[in-house]
Amino acid sequence: ELRVIEERAPKAYAGLHVVAFKDSLNLGRLADAHEVLTDLHGCASSAHRRVDKEAEAIYRERRADCFNTLVSVLHARGGVAQLAKLRFDGELRSELFLALRRHAPASDVHG
Repeated sequence: ELRVIEERAPKAYAGLHVVAFKDSLNLGRLADAHEVLTDLHGCASSAHRRVDKEAEAIYRERRADCFNTLVSVLHARGGVAQLAKLRFDGELRSELFLALRRHAPASDVHG
């Protein structure tokens, strides 16, 4: 079962998410990429409830990596506005905002 892998092999499970995320993004399947981010958030929350700080950190780090990639790729494709079509609540919304802020100094939109 996948939940066993999530708990016992968080690096491998997070790695599978990253592959799925990259493939979804490369295929232009933004909704699928969003689903992967949401699932990584669920994995981090589950690890937090289990008080598995190492697994939680792994899932949060991979999620942050995916957010940064999402913003960078969409910016390069001129598609950042597509983010408005997706629902990001709570912590995910904050993380998206941070990814956008991290990307801004590297782009032509900062002043």
